[in-house]
Amino acid sequence: MLFGSRARGDFTESSDYDVLYVDDIVPRDPRKVSNELFLKVLYMFPGEVDPVFMNTEIFLRKLKDGVPFLLQILEEGKVLERDEKFWEEVTKIFQEKGKNGRELETCGERNDQMTRKISTFNVWELLVSEASNTVP
Repeated sequence: MLFGSRARGDFTESSDYDVLYVDDIVPRDPRKVSNELFLKVLYMFPGEVDPVFMNTEIFLRKLKDGVPFLLQILEEGKVLERDEKFWEEVTKIFQEKGKNGRELETCGERNDQMTRKISTFNVWELLVSEASNTVP
């Protein structure tokens, strides 16, 4: 999922691409993402990329907890690739969290993989705390 200035349309020539990538293959500890996956995401965009990787289970749990960072990304971001079943679950949780008035925006083609893209302000605390089972 693309978010930030590139998703909102208020980017400049020097703006990076903020991306969230959610997948079952992402380790619970995002610091352990393989170089192959990291480079795959970097090469998806023509400029500097600020990727955030989240394991699917952790993403869904934090979304259910109403983590503001994820709710804002879903509200403002653009889905680039999605798995329909996963997206239905994400949409349902998003709507339960009080964001009913706005549909989540998507672009691109369907993908059979559980893939999302996004990045954050202080996401490392959010993700690393999950990996070490502490509260951010």
